[in-house]
Amino acid sequence: MEIPMTTETIRMNITIQKDLAIDLQKLTSPRKRSAFINEAIKQKLDQQKMEKLEMLLEEGYKNRYHESIDMLGEFTDIDVENWDEY
Repeated sequence: MEIPMTTETIRMNITIQKDLAIDLQKLTSPRKRSAFINEAIKQKLDQQKMEKLEMLLEEGYKNRYHESIDMLGEFTDIDVENWDEY
């Protein structure tokens, strides 16, 4: 999937491993390399953002676990108050 470059771009001078550069040259034409690199960076950044969000959500659930258990305990008596005896 090719994402069109926005009109606002900057030129960067980066260094990559030689084997990556060779593979990139084999897979893309010179005019498509920037778009390819943009998409690869975007995918990696999106992945890292998602992993961070998942970690924060997991921490939040863990931090609220005991609070939820305590709250359930408070309603146990009310919950069984009008039940028929078996």
